[in-house]
Amino acid sequence: MKRALTLTLLALGLMALASLASVAYAQTERIELTESDPPDGARLIAPPETVHLCFSHVIRGDFRISYKLPSGPNLDLRIAFLPNGRCLDVQATPPDNPPEGEHTLEWQVAAAAGSEEGSGELRFQIGERVAAATQSPAATTTPPPATPPAEGTTAAGGADDGDGPDILLTALVTTASVGGAAVLLTLGYLLRRRIGFEPHRPPPSDEDEGGGGEH
Repeated sequence: MKRALTLTLLALGLMALASLASVAYAQTERIELTESDPPDGARLIAPPETVHLCFSHVIRGDFRISYKLPSGPNLDLRIAFLPNGRCLDVQATPPDNPPEGEHTLEWQVAAAAGSEEGSGELRFQIGERVAAATQSPAATTTPPPATPPAEGTTAAGGADDGDGPDILLTALVTTASVGGAAVLLTLGYLLRRRIGFEPHRPPPSDEDEGGGGEH
């Protein structure tokens, strides 16, 4: 009976540890948009004729992309797959007088190999007044030249940014391991309490019992 209980608690602990590890691993399994032209938040006089998109994985051909206007139906699209399998060129056919305001391009893709998926949206501010406000003197002031980084240092946004996903994965796996260890320790403590494993003092010997009367 005690052996069956021990095996059951051990199995539960291993299942909890595996679940935590799978959650940490799943956080990295997502397709991200790595490049867009125009970029998200662009202010334009008219809707873009072509939107260039690139993703972090090679994607399948069953993607979903839509271009939504502030009012009215979605725009008709022509989509070209680029040879690298990661990028798309989305060509929209706007109406003669496209409405001003926020235009939204929504995307949903899946990896060609694997179970990774991703979705998101780009928002463009369209209209002559919007573009004129963007080109105002206050907005077009030339910033001072940037000071080059000292020798031996890396500029912000450089190659060191590539360590971000590795650091995140390491943190998630470490958290999952610590959580699993805590679960196993808790189950071990409960098991000791359940089977009554407590240290006991050895019973006194006959010599100890008889020795007390001779003094």
